[in-house]
Amino acid sequence: MDFNKTALGFAITAAVAGVAGAAWADPAFDAFRQLCLDTGANYPAVAKAADAGDWKPVDVPLSMVGGFVACDKLTRGKSIAGSDANLAAWQGKNANNVMLGDCQVQVGRADFHAAVASVQSWTGFAPQDTKEQKVFFHLTDVAGARKAIEKADYDAVAAGPGLEIVTVTGGSGGVNFDVLKIKK
Repeated sequence: MDFNKTALGFAITAAVAGVAGAAWADPAFDAFRQLCLDTGANYPAVAKAADAGDWKPVDVPLSMVGGFVACDKLTRGKSIAGSDANLAAWQGKNANNVMLGDCQVQVGRADFHAAVASVQSWTGFAPQDTKEQKVFFHLTDVAGARKAIEKADYDAVAAGPGLEIVTVTGGSGGVNFDVLKIKK
């Protein structure tokens, strides 16, 4: 996959779809934005947003990052635009007191390219890493503005305002949106 062509394709898709602004064209991304991005993947805020959005408890597997112990976790589900959707969120820390928050929304019938275009429009920049049906955005929030982060700056940003890694994965099971927030 040619990264430059892919990034240009995502930018054109975002512009054509008109996803910039307050009303998002992609209901799958809108759910992810409300639950995970607007809350900064902060577990109490995610739980509150899920309750307000009428997400119901479900029993789905919760993936954890190795070496971290979850202090809080939840799994919820609901229908989004006629498709089953699952929310999984947790927060925890490791032996070095690095705090981690993770929030995922998986939607069974969602368009991968529309999902990536929506995240790109929200971040304001192209994905920094692209693999077949999986893209990564590395960012931080500085005074309310999202800023792309390079790998060399991960530790400094994690020790400061916090590092966020937003991932969009597509496949036969739909689209999975994920944000991992790392704070030292």
